[in-house]
Amino acid sequence: MDSKVVIDHLWKYFTIHSQQRMMLFNFYIVICGVISSAIGYSIQSTKDLISLEVTLCILLTLFSFLFHKLDQRTSFLIKRSEEALASFENQFNTTGINLFSNDNDDLKNRNTDKKINKVFTYGQIFRGVFITMSSLSIILAAYLLFQKV
Repeated sequence: MDSKVVIDHLWKYFTIHSQQRMMLFNFYIVICGVISSAIGYSIQSTKDLISLEVTLCILLTLFSFLFHKLDQRTSFLIKRSEEALASFENQFNTTGINLFSNDNDDLKNRNTDKKINKVFTYGQIFRGVFITMSSLSIILAAYLLFQKV
């Protein structure tokens, strides 16, 4: 098979799943914003909407979990394409420009310092956002329930 056809196929696979991952995260942020706005509006309302508020908090936690699972799957597909691209790169004598082959080693070398300038992966950052949103919504739901009692 022609190497141009192979690299085009690998690159398209990588691009599709990378873009999909970012679109999913953007969609998650929009959903979080809408649900958070609804929670804020219902809390400020003069009516007693505790069941709606708690339900929205639980829904926010559920969406965080579901989007985390979608991100895991998409991350897996991206890693597969990165491995395939690295394997393709290694077939050629292109020392110094093997972006996919050297990525993990470069990241490990960069992160030997445990200081604030450590480079995080997309997965680490996304997981942090998912955990933060879930935790905050659970804490808010508990606060609302205990405030009612």
